[in-house]
Amino acid sequence: MSRRWVVIALLGASLIVVGLWVWYSSPVLRYHVLGDPAAFSQAFETLKRGDTMEHVRDVLGDRYAVPEGERSIREGFRGLAKAYPKEFPVGYRDSDAVLAYSADGATRLGILFRDGQIIAFCSQRGKFQE
Repeated sequence: MSRRWVVIALLGASLIVVGLWVWYSSPVLRYHVLGDPAAFSQAFETLKRGDTMEHVRDVLGDRYAVPEGERSIREGFRGLAKAYPKEFPVGYRDSDAVLAYSADGATRLGILFRDGQIIAFCSQRGKFQE
């Protein structure tokens, strides 16, 4: 009987260790479970150029999507493309799609898509309405 309890205890401890490892190694999982701004920022940082809009929505969802922030993010991308053509070689097209997110009301994070894939990121700081 005591051998059975040792095996059960070892299995339980193993499950806890694996669960903690997954929890701490996956900011996207933490964001989906907790939904707080810190976890959102970490999940946002997992995105990279070339990721699809569907992938972005899988990672970030629509919870923090800010439709009214799209215009200012578009203007930001347009301004970057004009002011810094060497640093912003992808440029800006009116047909590019934009998603704007804000998790804390103080920073907007913009993602620029062309042909359904991320081509650039930008951020704006200020006091925005939630």
